Parts: sequence; structure tokens; C-alpha cells
Amino acid sequence: MSNPQSITGKEPWLAVILSGIFPGLGQIYAGKTIKGLCLIFIALILIGLSSFLILSPTGSIRLGIQLLIGFSLFYIFSLFDAYRCAVKSNSREFERLRKNEKDPWLAVFLTGLFLGLGHAYQEQWGVVILFFLLL
Repeated sequence: MSNPQSITGKEPWLAVILSGIFPGLGQIYAGKTIKGLCLIFIALILIGLSSFLILSPTGSIRLGIQLLIGFSLFYIFSLFDAYRCAVKSNSREFERLRKNEKDPWLAVFLTGLFLGLGHAYQEQWGVVILFFLLL
């Protein structure tokens, strides 16, 4: 059996956070560079075309909004796919070790969704109460 310090892999929730910054970044982190670059290209096309259609005097606002909705769905797909790509790139040993403890990257992701949620996941109840009192 390998030494736990020598087992390396990709953190799935970090991949999700990176894809949350921009679609495709999580896939690149997970080692799927070509897939990540394709997702970045598609995202840029969707954003650029929808912006042009909405802002152009001759564009179609309806079509631009439909493309933005399509981008939103594409963005969500990118998050799920980044997680899946990172998990698939890991060895069974790394996944077993990763799941033995609470994942700090999941806590970061949850905090990004709602302030204090990541601290609740880490069972840091004093901080959670402080956040809710301040909000």
C-alpha cells in the first residue's frame, strides 16, 4: 500500500469552483485540456453572440435572451462535468482517502452559494451563528 502523502489526485470540488469562475477551467484542471478549451470556446461564442444580439440595433433581443438561457444551462452542465472529470481522473486510493474527511473545497463551494453554509458543513457553529446574526 502506498504512503498517503504520495497519493495525489484532483480535487473534484476545486474543479467545480474553477468551472464556476468560467466554464472549462475545471476540465483543464482535471486534465481534460482539449475538452476544457472547447467548453471555453463555446462559452465565449454564446456570451459574445447573445451580447451582440441584445445590444445591436439590428439584433434580436428575444434570440439573445434565448442564447443567454442556453449559456446558463451550459454553465450548469460545465459544473457537473468538471466534478465528473476530476473524479474519473483519480485513483481509487485517492478517492477513498478524499472521502475519509470533510472536503475543504466543498466547504468553499458551499460558502460561495450562501455565506455560512460551508462553515455549517464543517460544523463550526459559532461562526455560523455569527454570520446569521450579522446578516
